[in-house]
Amino acid sequence: MGFGARLAIVGLMLTASLVSGLVVDPSHRQTCAGDRTAVSSLPADDPRRAAFGRLHAISTSLMGVAMLGGLLLCYWETRE
Repeated sequence: MGFGARLAIVGLMLTASLVSGLVVDPSHRQTCAGDRTAVSSLPADDPRRAAFGRLHAISTSLMGVAMLGGLLLCYWETRE
């Protein structure tokens, strides 16, 4: 695999991490600001619980992209 493809994967990993940390995390903090109630104790129809679930899924997906990119790079490096 060429250098350009590897660089693109690293760029994708960095972008996923930055979006998760700089966009999703502040949105999560704003959603739960000042509320010390555990999300699991909120009623199922509470909009804060739905927002938390959506943001958590987005964050998990973005971090999954970063991890898979890293594993892919490690795999290619060990094969060469």
